[in-house]
Amino acid sequence: MSKASQIRQKAQELLQKGHVDKAVQEYRRLITIESKNPNLYNELGDIYLRASDKDQAVQSYEKAAVIYEKVALYNNAVAVCKKILRVNPERTETMAKLAELRAKQKLEGEAASFFAQFVEAVLAGPPSMLSRAHKDVDRIVELMPECEAILAKATELYVQTGMRLRTAEIYSKLAGMAEAAGDANRTAHYRRKLEELKPELSAEETARVAEIEGSRGAAGAPAAAADEGIEAVAGEEAGSGVIEAAPDAAEETGAETAEPPAAEAAAGTPAGETADVEPGAGTEEAAGDESETSAATGGEDADEAHVRDAVEEAEMLAAMSRGREPYDRGLERRKTPVESERRGAREAAAEAAPPPAPPLGESTESRELVEEITSDVEKDDLRSHYDLGMAYLEMGLFTEAIRDFQIASRCADLQLSSMEMIGHCFLKSGEARLAVKQLLRALDIARATGADSLGIHYNLGLAYEMIGEQARAREHFEEVYIVDMAFRDVAEKMKKLAAVS
Repeated sequence: MSKASQIRQKAQELLQKGHVDKAVQEYRRLITIESKNPNLYNELGDIYLRASDKDQAVQSYEKAAVIYEKVALYNNAVAVCKKILRVNPERTETMAKLAELRAKQKLEGEAASFFAQFVEAVLAGPPSMLSRAHKDVDRIVELMPECEAILAKATELYVQTGMRLRTAEIYSKLAGMAEAAGDANRTAHYRRKLEELKPELSAEETARVAEIEGSRGAAGAPAAAADEGIEAVAGEEAGSGVIEAAPDAAEETGAETAEPPAAEAAAGTPAGETADVEPGAGTEEAAGDESETSAATGGEDADEAHVRDAVEEAEMLAAMSRGREPYDRGLERRKTPVESERRGAREAAAEAAPPPAPPLGESTESRELVEEITSDVEKDDLRSHYDLGMAYLEMGLFTEAIRDFQIASRCADLQLSSMEMIGHCFLKSGEARLAVKQLLRALDIARATGADSLGIHYNLGLAYEMIGEQARAREHFEEVYIVDMAFRDVAEKMKKLAAVS
């Protein structure tokens, strides 16, 4: 057993005896040995909560979230952010970070839901919060430049911060998006918003808006031109003296983290525990609040209602995605039921479009960090090998991921999850035939044990589609469709295959 493992074991024994302060001291020793291990910061945060030291707990959680994000373990970062909000439900920088993390994962519905909560919290807070918030908004808009719900919500904050040109640019872009979608009502709504704002613009700003609108119209609403204009406006207004933004929260605290607060706190999960965290917790309440607001404003026109509906739709999508979200690996190892882990593997395996691979230098740095984090993993610590496989998978290092999933599959509780992930890795690396072999084995186990098999069927459909066996692909997509027609893009797959046949 390594020195780090010995210290951790001693700390756990002290906790069992109720010696919390001494356990904290042991964890501090441990962190001097493994300063880049996010699991240790997360565990230390839990111990601080037991000692009723909320400030230290939040600081530890923030450090954990930063490192998880660095190695692309976004679900772990999300789970830690949710812990922070259970401790401090009003922490807006954490709300923004949740939106950013989900945006990085291309989970548009949840990103929009978390973003809406963040903006509402900022607008309801003291004016000083506005000056710090626009950088967070800029970052999330940049990650989700085509999400109508996020863009529309961003204008609410930009108007309040005096960023008129930025707001006008977004209205122009939204109008172009609505026009491209053939929605005359939405197009008219955003055009009217833009016209209402124009009298407040300077001559130079008005010319800038006209230039971008002209370029969009001339090229058939090119998104790139619009985005360039918006980015330029953001840069100009940020430095124009209208609003002077405070430094990024990441620079101030070392971590930006977030989650929907109220509903998760109401769920009854103690702040110091790692629970089976459901992403988007609280979004149903938020959607309900907005629905009530809409009903109360009986005089609002149809276009205003549509914008509100766009935000609500995003929040509903987030609520629908619950229960199919990847398992927050490594944070819930001791307390999450096996079925939750399998459910998480199913969704991770069902990701049809993984995030783009980082540049070579960044990938190498992340890889080294993952290896350092897991340098003390014992050979028989199968759950840690599963976590390591997930880290490699999320970085696009499929060979390394397969190796660790194969080791983890020796654990009965992890066998099905690991086999799904191995098949997923083969699929992502272009080895469709190997993916089929692996996933068929996983399907046999799922049938024998009565475990959830939607993710396996979906990925078998993808694999057969890749090798040109359309009839078999359709069979597996049908198995998904008859159980959950909203599962990822299975409805589109069915329609496409029906047209081919």
